[in-house]
Amino acid sequence: MHRTKTIFLNLMLPIFAVTILLLLSASFTSSRIYIHQTKRAAVSSNLEILSQTATSLSLVNDHISGIAVEIQNTPLLGRALSSDLNDITAEWEARQNLSRIFSGMPAAMVDYELVLVGANGIVVGSGNGGVTCPSSELLTLPALQTAIHTDRIAYEGRKEGFTFLTQHIPVIYGCRPLTGSDGSLYGALFILIPEQSLRQFYQSFSSQSTSILLLSSDGTILSSNLTDDIGEKNQSLLLSARENQKRDREYSELSGSWIVLSRYLPYYDAYIVSQITSSLLLNEFWPRIQSILVICTALLLLMLLSFFHHPEKSAASAHSGKSYERRKGDSGSYYSV
Repeated sequence: MHRTKTIFLNLMLPIFAVTILLLLSASFTSSRIYIHQTKRAAVSSNLEILSQTATSLSLVNDHISGIAVEIQNTPLLGRALSSDLNDITAEWEARQNLSRIFSGMPAAMVDYELVLVGANGIVVGSGNGGVTCPSSELLTLPALQTAIHTDRIAYEGRKEGFTFLTQHIPVIYGCRPLTGSDGSLYGALFILIPEQSLRQFYQSFSSQSTSILLLSSDGTILSSNLTDDIGEKNQSLLLSARENQKRDREYSELSGSWIVLSRYLPYYDAYIVSQITSSLLLNEFWPRIQSILVICTALLLLMLLSFFHHPEKSAASAHSGKSYERRKGDSGSYYSV
């Protein structure tokens, strides 16, 4: 009996040890592969989201640019924004002419308001309630100065708009300078877009692990599914986005904790960024990873049960019974104990 036990142990212990190592290795490898595939799938889907969002924002810019060109080519626009407003009649006439311009504006992919500011001090908005900022303040906004130097629409973000309808909500506004044939500035056109109108292009794709935002070239968050962050600066994300652009890559992984995907939008001089938090991403898929671990644990327990189910019982039961021997005699076959 002792010899049987020794042989069994000598045979099974190496097999048992190797099997445990294989199961542990398979469990670890399967988990690593699944984590890698999960991250890869998240990156792939977010790159598609960024591509779709960038296309939508480009179409918005094209539409806004078309409106700006149409307004700039409107007859009598320069006169309304540069003529002297010495009496009430002249100001009333100028406001009426500007209001007629707004009445013919087409609908767009986003909600928007128009504000025309003249060098003569007149300010007229397309929405109800008027404009909350004086012309002197509007003509010194950074976006206007940028637009003058780049000769294109320049965009900026504000935590609050400067019209009655947008004074309590974040906006992204575009600005186009209005100049005469001699190059002199006689006014400016502002296009205000509520931040939530731009957010509609990507908000449904965001999740607990993924934040999507529009980041200006100075690090200001212009739009985000995390609304509390709008208007704040995030220099670390800006640095990652610039590094991606510099190295001509679409994403980077930071210390295994975050994956930053970005795409530069030249019309807005901004980046559309998707930030994936790796730990939260894996938490979303944790039940699937658990299933792999459960299967491996079950196999391990099965091996343990097989090991401790010793053959002594079966051997003992085989010897404890009576043995019968068949013998042949004169009168026929019979069994003896």
